[in-house]
Amino acid sequence: METENRNSSWLLNSITEGIKASVIYSSTRIAIWSDLSIWEELMGIWSSAQLSLWRRLDESFSQFRGQILMMEPIPTINEVFALLIQEEKLR
Repeated sequence: METENRNSSWLLNSITEGIKASVIYSSTRIAIWSDLSIWEELMGIWSSAQLSLWRRLDESFSQFRGQILMMEPIPTINEVFALLIQEEKLR
């Protein structure tokens, strides 16, 4: 049990804060790894949604697209939608 707690603690301390919030209540390292696997799958889906959005922006948004891609870190899909709405209001 002590080894399990130590390993789980090490694993949780190795995870970024944003991800940690979704796995912190997992009781074993196996559960943590399972939750992380699901997290990774969700991030893949999220990336697909972002790519789909980029493809749907026509050439009139090429400058906007470039500005978004230059941002550090790359914004979330929700932030991109908010920026896109602002951009459309300016046109």
